[in-house]
This record gives sequence, structure tokens and C-alpha cells, in this order.
Amino acid sequence: MRTIGRCVIISFGILALLPCAAIAKPVARIHQLKGKVELKRVEWKNFRTVSSGTEFRMGDLIRLDANAKATVICPDLSEQPVSAGVDSGLKGVCPNLPRSDGRGDKLAPATIGGIKPHIP
Repeated sequence: MRTIGRCVIISFGILALLPCAAIAKPVARIHQLKGKVELKRVEWKNFRTVSSGTEFRMGDLIRLDANAKATVICPDLSEQPVSAGVDSGLKGVCPNLPRSDGRGDKLAPATIGGIKPHIP
């Protein structure tokens, strides 16, 4: 049985083997573009030309030719421009990207490890 590219999900005692893409949550979308815009996913060896509406996920890289322009709609629904001539990841394009460790956007100031000072 081949399981490369599959994710195992156990929910409510039910085991399911699904393509990872079926459960991966897109975090942004490539919105407006003009010129040659390419994307490289983690599992891809090369960049591929993309169109408007393409998902832009954590681990992806986006590349614009020197004269190309593109914007990305980030998870907070802000529209951010993409810089041409440099490969950019999602964190570089969407500055308000939530932390992926589940601890929120920022640690509470002057506390140890983000402990909330108003909780005794």
C-alpha cells in the first residue's frame, strides 16, 4: 500500500486516509497579478507559473519577474503587495500572520512565557 502524499486522520474513532491537500488549510490567496508570477510548494522541485486565486500556503515561495506585480490576500483579509525580483515566503508577504504554535500573536509584556498577569 502506497501512503506517500497521504495524511492519516483519526476523528471520533474513525480512521481515514486522505490526500494531504484535502485537509491542508490554505492561509492566503494570490489575488491580482500582472506579468510572470511563479510559485513553489514545499513538495515541488521547481517553480510553476500560477494564476489569480491560487492558494499561498505556509512553506510556499512566490517569485515575480522584474516587471511583474502581484498582491496576496492574507488571512486577516489585508491585501499585501509582493516584491519583485526576490523569492518570498508567506511570512514575508503577510506581516500580521498569526503564530503557528497556538500561543497567539504576541506574548504578554513583562511576564514569563506569556503568562497573563491578571490571572492569579
